[in-house]
Amino acid sequence: MGRRRKRSAIKEQARKELDKARSKTADAVVAGIISEILMEEAQEERNKLRERALALQQRVKELEMHAPPSIVHKPRVYRDGNLWCALYGVSPEEGVAGFGTSPAEALQSFDEAWKKERKS
Repeated sequence: MGRRRKRSAIKEQARKELDKARSKTADAVVAGIISEILMEEAQEERNKLRERALALQQRVKELEMHAPPSIVHKPRVYRDGNLWCALYGVSPEEGVAGFGTSPAEALQSFDEAWKKERKS
């Protein structure tokens, strides 16, 4: 009887150790699967964000094609004597400039000057 109890106790201890090992292995497998799923989801989100960014960049390009040069290039607008000047560049001689009696006229003149500059 003593030996049977001893063997039974050893077997029981071995089963417990085996169950612990299986449990740790199962936990590691589950953690690995969860980690893989999270990484895949993160990659999908990055891809979606990248696609949205590219779509926005394309939209900006489309808008720039149809927007007036004064909107796209944002020239500096300042008073120059009796007139207003819209200037893109370091000086009217080296850059593109438009003049008018109001900031709006200067910007409109700038748009026309920009288009002439692009044609030549």
